[in-house]
Amino acid sequence: MAIVVLTEAPFPFGLGATSRILSYSRGFVESGRSVSVFVLRPTASAFPGPPDTPLRGSYEGISYVHCSGRLTKPPGTLRRYYAAFRGLLASVPLLWRLRTAHRLECFILVSNSALDILFFFVMSRLLRVRYVQEKSEFPFVTQRRSLLGRLYAHIYTTYLYRAFDGLFVMTSALYEYFAPRLRGDAKLIVVPMTVEVDRFSQSPETGTEREAYVAYCGDMSGDKDGVDTLIEAFAVVAARYPDLRLYLVGDSSQPSEYQKLQSLVAELGLAQRVVFTGRLARELIPRILSRATVLALARPSTLQSKGGFPTKLGEYLSTGRPVVVTRVGELDQHLEDGTDVFFAEPDSHVAFAEKLDYVLSHLGLAEEVGRAGQEVARTTFDYKAQSTRLLDFIDSL
Repeated sequence: MAIVVLTEAPFPFGLGATSRILSYSRGFVESGRSVSVFVLRPTASAFPGPPDTPLRGSYEGISYVHCSGRLTKPPGTLRRYYAAFRGLLASVPLLWRLRTAHRLECFILVSNSALDILFFFVMSRLLRVRYVQEKSEFPFVTQRRSLLGRLYAHIYTTYLYRAFDGLFVMTSALYEYFAPRLRGDAKLIVVPMTVEVDRFSQSPETGTEREAYVAYCGDMSGDKDGVDTLIEAFAVVAARYPDLRLYLVGDSSQPSEYQKLQSLVAELGLAQRVVFTGRLARELIPRILSRATVLALARPSTLQSKGGFPTKLGEYLSTGRPVVVTRVGELDQHLEDGTDVFFAEPDSHVAFAEKLDYVLSHLGLAEEVGRAGQEVARTTFDYKAQSTRLLDFIDSL
């Protein structure tokens, strides 16, 4: 039996969306399913993994193919449209071959493109395959403000979700939003973040030579994760902890955003204290996270944070290190301040700095809280348990 994941996210290397696909796909494989990931189009100017990554192959037992024949976006609008259509058309013979070799069980669409939704709805009916979409955030199409934009958003949110046999969402807020937008016979389930706990459960270095640092890992584009707030909060506590550094792991698809953060660091006089590592290989990230003194995520209160559940938080918790995160969305439905995580109020670098200072000045307690957070990750968010729930959901459709 085979499951096909159809996505715009890079694969097998990437950030949050890629990690989530990898985690539940790994669970499917361990449950005896054959899993193929089809990357429908190149979505960035730079591929987040090695430039010699093959266009098709296998990663941790998961087959993948870049259907457009490219890892990165071509220059020019027309070429990008061509790459997108080429990816869709190239997927057709690949799906037919899979249907011949296996019993196709389900398409999982991880894309917001209206064209993708309609195209694979038709394919799912031709191949008689269950059709499911993953939703980790509210539809951003609703933020369009022009008259035509609002009309398109109305059509999109009123009719397109009826194409699916089921949706799996990350939070109850998303459940409530999407439930009335599905067909009457379609189903919906909440599957919170999934994380490969064993990948991040490494023993940190011990001894007096261990470096003290706060770490963040993720995409530094826009205000998604509040990296500027984290930098400003670090500036507040830096004087009290002269040996402490801030590691920012990752980069941005928008070079101007990355440069703004570097300029902010320079303005605050922290050039020698803040380390921009750039994008690191997947196998190096668990090491740098598991050796941090504190792991930090200063997400602002936005539409995205209201509906989402950051995958990186699951990765942070899996290390067993102390985690400081802003209280946004539904995080406090799964975690408790001072018990398994440290919550700071969002949208304030002062509030975040106060929580960082508390953790750094109570490291014994913080270590205990970090270990409790790891246990929550293991019992609640581990990919094995959640992928089993997801398979049961697919079988019920």
